Amino acid sequence: LAQTGGNKSEAAKLLGVTRTTLDNKIKKYEILIKK
Repeated sequence: LAQTGGNKSEAAKLLGVTRTTLDNKIKKYEILIKK
């Protein structure tokens, strides 16, 4: 997320996962996104 400026869609692409999977992990690990 830091590399993409908080862009979840781009971050998911970089990680090779879907946006939904990324959102689930953000919630699971309580990751804060700075805008």
